[in-house]
Amino acid sequence: MKNTNKLQRNSFNFSIRSYLRTILGGCLIAASFISALVISNSSSRMITVWSAAVELGQGEVITSDDVVISKVLLPSNAANYIDGEVSIIGSSVVRAIGADELIPAYALSSQIDEQLKQVPIAISLTQVPKDIGSGQRVDIYGITKSELRSQSLTSGKFKSRLIASDLVIDQVDNQASALGGDLVITLLVPKPIIPSLIEDMGNYNFVLVGNR
Repeated sequence: MKNTNKLQRNSFNFSIRSYLRTILGGCLIAASFISALVISNSSSRMITVWSAAVELGQGEVITSDDVVISKVLLPSNAANYIDGEVSIIGSSVVRAIGADELIPAYALSSQIDEQLKQVPIAISLTQVPKDIGSGQRVDIYGITKSELRSQSLTSGKFKSRLIASDLVIDQVDNQASALGGDLVITLLVPKPIIPSLIEDMGNYNFVLVGNR
């Protein structure tokens, strides 16, 4: 009789354990379906928008190297940003944009500022700020080449003058400097001062100073 009762208890305990395992298994399956549904809904709320790969200054014309497409969760103000399927190459920047910043629609214009022209200058790598790049603003100072020829390079008695201020860097070409040559920097220069800037290229050694 005792053995029969023991067998009944064991059978009952086994049934309970099997039942609990079945419920636990069902809960795990349900949880996996819910997780998949949540992930699916989150993915459907992702959108692609343009963001800046580098700093972009006012007046710059956007090239393919300046921007990237980013996938982000749908923000509440998504309408303020530009869909990644809409090309913005060739647009003009009307408001400075930081590197990695999502590009607001109001920061770009299809109308290029005709008063700003691209002017390249060649300058020694030692006469520019470290990590100089597209979108940064700089002032140009000059030391006359005649003064450099007449004085010792170590005298430290050179006189400089401000050539131009608050110019935006459009592009930086590092290829020549990598071969030991000068750095070639393309500046966005207001049209009225271009003649004097070009004239100063022949008379001065330029020094670029960061203007934040």
